[in-house]
Amino acid sequence: TGPEGAYSGNSYIYTEASGAFDKDFILETCGAVPLHSVLDFQYHAYGSNMGTFEVRTQVEGNDTWTPVFQISGDQGNQWHAGHVCLGGDPGE
Repeated sequence: TGPEGAYSGNSYIYTEASGAFDKDFILETCGAVPLHSVLDFQYHAYGSNMGTFEVRTQVEGNDTWTPVFQISGDQGNQWHAGHVCLGGDPGE
């Protein structure tokens, strides 16, 4: 079950959660992310088969992915706001 429409405009990224787990979507930047940049996004996670939605970051030249945002399970039939700080020390 997906949303009835996009949060804003006409487009959104959708992945089916029923019986299809461990899907990855990668959003890459060209070059370094400026210090104190942010990633603001909307997500819709509705239904009894919802798994976990996680945003991870990776520093160039490092093989480690660091989780910076995570939700699990049914979040209701509405869009929610996500906010992630980027371009700084992962410990900040």
